[in-house]
Amino acid sequence: MKKYLLLGVLFCATVLHATQGEEPFPKQLYLDFIQAVYAQRTQDPQTLTYLLKTLQEKPDSKYLKRLVVLQALADDKTDVADRYVSYIEEGENEAEDWSVYGMYCWKKGRYQQAEEAYAKAVALDPDNNQLLYTYVMVLSVSAPQKAVELLEKTAAENPPLASAAYTEIGHLLVRRQNFNTALLYYDKALAIDAENTGARLGKAEVYERGSQFFLMLHELEEVEKLGAADASVYGRMAAVYLVVKDYPKAKAYFLKAKALKNDDIPAAYFLALLAEQEGDFEAALTYLTAAADFE
Repeated sequence: MKKYLLLGVLFCATVLHATQGEEPFPKQLYLDFIQAVYAQRTQDPQTLTYLLKTLQEKPDSKYLKRLVVLQALADDKTDVADRYVSYIEEGENEAEDWSVYGMYCWKKGRYQQAEEAYAKAVALDPDNNQLLYTYVMVLSVSAPQKAVELLEKTAAENPPLASAAYTEIGHLLVRRQNFNTALLYYDKALAIDAENTGARLGKAEVYERGSQFFLMLHELEEVEKLGAADASVYGRMAAVYLVVKDYPKAKAYFLKAKALKNDDIPAAYFLALLAEQEGDFEAALTYLTAAADFE
């Protein structure tokens, strides 16, 4: 969890919400808090410093301690987080309190405690889909079967999320190398939403691992039809045509990859190889020099 998705949400909270249950901010404290908020939005490296300054002016604020811990984790300064994480023991906790504490525990390698914290957060805010997704990601590492059960429950109780839930189960099963069952879940996802590109890409990966390249190609073609193909997708499609020695189609798809990402390394090298085979050494050199790793 390199990017803490709740960070922006927490900082965008109003001052009224920030001080709910606490004494109103004095004018200077309010100004210092706004400075910290602005610094976070502009990704100022001094954000944590500003927050600590604000907390010094109101040292009993649980809300500010939570923000300090969150920013410290984002800055990889767990020593700072260590000093203020006891906020979780100070009064009644909201979902945000538990989610930040879960991040802290995860960062410290305390996975069981992280799982428990996220479970409490989700229980307090069951309609927060982003929080639910984060909890699933934690479970996928610490307790994969629990993650599957939670996603199954989500699919049954919240039909609009069913396709996404089944797709995520498929991804979990792929990581556990249970490919046949993963395909079943991807198909369940697509039966609900045929335009679910995540499920299409998941199926393509399973077929690629099993060397079923034409089935893989079919799924990637569907992704392309949906307008969701990126350079990586086009590169994988081109690679299939290379395997079957259909060089014109391979070249066409590598060119599509290059059009989306000029310095795409696979496209650059394979286009250079194809150009070399055609005797166009100038074009081969041009492709190579455009590669991201060219020195």
